Amino acid sequence: MVEQRSPKPQVAGSTPVPLANIIKMQKFLTKTRQFISGTLDELQKCSWPTREELYESTIVVLIAIALIALFVFLVDFGSQKLISFLTGF
Repeated sequence: MVEQRSPKPQVAGSTPVPLANIIKMQKFLTKTRQFISGTLDELQKCSWPTREELYESTIVVLIAIALIALFVFLVDFGSQKLISFLTGF
């Protein structure tokens, strides 16, 4: 029996997948599995913060953000007033 091939490449079954592409895909999947496995191994070695440490760190970050936002607001507001005073607008 003779295999029928379509002249249109978008038609399924028109061109068989080369063996080289299958090998590349297998290598890619193997490397991906190794990466995920290594990542999970490293995550188990990490020391994770306790709930209390996490809470305290979150409070410190929120206070720092508030202080930086206040500083930026004051500099912006002061600059606006100074420029308005100097230009008369």
